Amino acid sequence: MCCLSAPSGRRASAIEEESKAPACIIVNERWLGGTLTNFRTIRDRLKRLEELEKLWETGQIETYSKKMKSTLNREMTKIKTNLEGIRKMDRMPGVMFIVDTRREHIAVKEARSSALPTIALIDTDSDPDPIDLPIPGNDDALRAIEMILKEIADSIIEGKIGRTEKPRRSSRGEGRRGRHLRLRIRAGEIAAG
Repeated sequence: MCCLSAPSGRRASAIEEESKAPACIIVNERWLGGTLTNFRTIRDRLKRLEELEKLWETGQIETYSKKMKSTLNREMTKIKTNLEGIRKMDRMPGVMFIVDTRREHIAVKEARSSALPTIALIDTDSDPDPIDLPIPGNDDALRAIEMILKEIADSIIEGKIGRTEKPRRSSRGEGRRGRHLRLRIRAGEIAAG
């Protein structure tokens, strides 16, 4: 699972378009502190959103006064605005992609405290030190953001497809990768070449 974060505006719409394909979670509005570290509270707010939506779906909202309808509608709109993109998040994401780390400094800090790997589009006015994988580029230009997001979205889709396919293994065990191969190289069983 991947989390994409960008400030609102035209950049947010670009992120929303690219994140639909790989089923990522997105934050288009300001990053709320505690989205990852205090996820229980966020889940409670999402449950409240579901309750409010049921009121409108079932028509039960008509039993409330006009003032109460307005108050509940305002509450529902506010929760939707802030949390709609993370509605389907049921576990911690594996990586976070951030556009404009200066404006999204809360997301960067929270990812660091959660030990979540971060990838970010870094402009000349941003600090690349707290980011695990900085991508130098213009975080203000819509075309640059769309191009990078398209590549990341394609990589996520490719990774998900590759995860479902089983690797082909030969009779000599050459298909085995990962830790066992590294251990055998260190032990000198396989000549590094």
